[in-house]
Amino acid sequence: MDFLGNLMGRDDRQEYRDFTERYDEGAPYDRISDEEAANRYREVAPNLSEDDYRLSAREAFERMSPEERVEFGRMLREEAQQRGHDEFVDRDHDGQDDRFQDPEYLAGVTSSMHRREPDLMSSLLSSAMGSGGGGLMGGMMGGGMTGGHGASGGGGMLGNPVAKAALAGIAATAAKKMMGGR
Repeated sequence: MDFLGNLMGRDDRQEYRDFTERYDEGAPYDRISDEEAANRYREVAPNLSEDDYRLSAREAFERMSPEERVEFGRMLREEAQQRGHDEFVDRDHDGQDDRFQDPEYLAGVTSSMHRREPDLMSSLLSSAMGSGGGGLMGGMMGGGMTGGHGASGGGGMLGNPVAKAALAGIAATAAKKMMGGR
């Protein structure tokens, strides 16, 4: 997991250090732009082992409230179902999966999606940054727990602070580990 050491120079390492510090200093959607969250996730996630991805996701989800985890889980489930993945089961048929409140469960589901379709989140991020398309982006844009307004006020998936918090969190947590932190 020496991605940062092998790929990046001293300046890049400092940029990642700054990114992780801003993530740690408060709500990640307050001080991290949509574009930075997308770029950091795209740079870091493909270089993680399945275990490192899951652990980073769990730590990111632990920082989120149970309501935020449920919102992210719903959005992920909707997109996964549109792409033909059926691992999301509504056990009590009430339209929501209460297990999404559990950071470990949500990390496992997210990690499984990343393993089965590594470009899933990256392609969603690309679409969100470009066209603001449908699917997950549309679900994340409207209503939800946070009203669908991100730090930069744009639409698309990362326009939702919960999505941005999750993806920036995975990248920041993994980057800290890569740099020898926690």
